[in-house]
Amino acid sequence: MQIRNELPTDQAAVHALNCLAFETQAEAHLVDALREQAAPVMGYFGN
Repeated sequence: MQIRNELPTDQAAVHALNCLAFETQAEAHLVDALREQAAPVMGYFGN
């Protein structure tokens, strides 16, 4: 697995994956909100 900084083009895929992983979209929206608040600190993506 390669870990890299999340790109803006990754955000839709991460959101979709979180929607599939949890029963509601609340978690996906939480991740989106955290991304906006902690942009300089977080945002890693494995592929």
